[in-house]
Amino acid sequence: MEDVIKIKKYGNRRFYSSEDKSYITLTEIEAWIQKGRKIQVTDAQSGGDITAEVLTQILLEQGRAQHFPVELLETMIRMNEKSLSSFWTPLLEQNLKFMSQMGELTLSNMKALISPFTKKSNAGANKARGRKS
Repeated sequence: MEDVIKIKKYGNRRFYSSEDKSYITLTEIEAWIQKGRKIQVTDAQSGGDITAEVLTQILLEQGRAQHFPVELLETMIRMNEKSLSSFWTPLLEQNLKFMSQMGELTLSNMKALISPFTKKSNAGANKARGRKS
């Protein structure tokens, strides 16, 4: 099971990492996520899970939210919490999983496509060095 970095967010907008045992920044949280780490952010006062809010904040502060179509953002704002989570969460999870699988398949196909060329290239290099292929 993958370790989850536990982070508490305090009222003064500071984040405290259980891993580093120190205060951290949004930039550090982003770096962990980019390295594939999992995080869980809780509000220090209420104990509520605010991970999604913090991840959204990272996207907004980096200007990445501009990549979402305005119509999508408007629709999300118009939907109530229940319909938003019951509709969008499974849809987004399914699409992200599909895109990941397609990326892996594409990479696999590209490797298979170039494999004969790399074998010939390696055989030629070995022959030039006087080795059998």
